[in-house]
Amino acid sequence: MTTFLASYAAPKPLPRTRRVDPRAAGRIAPATRWLAALVLFFLVDAVQLLLLLPDRTAELFAWAIDPHATSYALGAAYVAGAVFFAHVLRGGAWERVAAGFPPVIVFVWFAAGATALHLDRFTHDRLAFAAWAAIYLVAPVGLPLLVLAQRRRAAPRRAGDPLPHAIRIVMLVAGGAVTAAGVLVFAAPQLAAEVWPWALTPLTARVLAAVIALFGSLWLSVALHRDRAAARIPLQAHAVGLAFLLLAAFRGHGDIAWSQPLAAILVAGVAGMLLLDVGVLVRTARSR
Repeated sequence: MTTFLASYAAPKPLPRTRRVDPRAAGRIAPATRWLAALVLFFLVDAVQLLLLLPDRTAELFAWAIDPHATSYALGAAYVAGAVFFAHVLRGGAWERVAAGFPPVIVFVWFAAGATALHLDRFTHDRLAFAAWAAIYLVAPVGLPLLVLAQRRRAAPRRAGDPLPHAIRIVMLVAGGAVTAAGVLVFAAPQLAAEVWPWALTPLTARVLAAVIALFGSLWLSVALHRDRAAARIPLQAHAVGLAFLLLAAFRGHGDIAWSQPLAAILVAGVAGMLLLDVGVLVRTARSR
């Protein structure tokens, strides 16, 4: 996983034989912005349902999500994605958003895997399922290809103001641990269901694994990109998503068995990650 993230961390210098329009080099490509618009449309629609109408997922979503705590957690990941892709849609320098794409690809791979393994749990005769299936059929291959095309047209990367070494180490270690936890939940959903503080099915366990891996791999990607300018937008999306995860714990408190130790560990972990995000963002804003 770290090797995959590192492959996106440092764009290669432009080949000498290739001519690049200096006005376009290093900018977010129109195709990438069009993708951002389509993804944003899907995310905003899904967020409204998952956060505001969780009791109607059986009617309106690709599958029935129960209990509500799972719906809120998935909604929090989609909120983070909506914040990120809104920045992509605005355009600007590719390096400002490059660190956010590997975690999105990780999430897409996990979600596509969960869909393929539990296809029988979905409501097939519904437009919402058709949209879900189309996204997670095309995106696992299409999104990496789009990112590679974007990297090919990017200008050579200039060294920026680096993140503090201690913060990078914390992000690497903690992000790696969280991502590994997501892999474990995906690989052993029944085991995860036994210790999780609210009820899970194999499908919802693996979808939650995608959420966990998203938040963990973003820290890995930011740490591997090193500089503060590349960290700002991904960490903004990360922080908003973490805040919504805390809100999910509050709104879904009736679904959560607070007597289980993992409940407190999850809330403390999310709060700790959020505090570090805010600290880095404040420090980055001051350095500007």
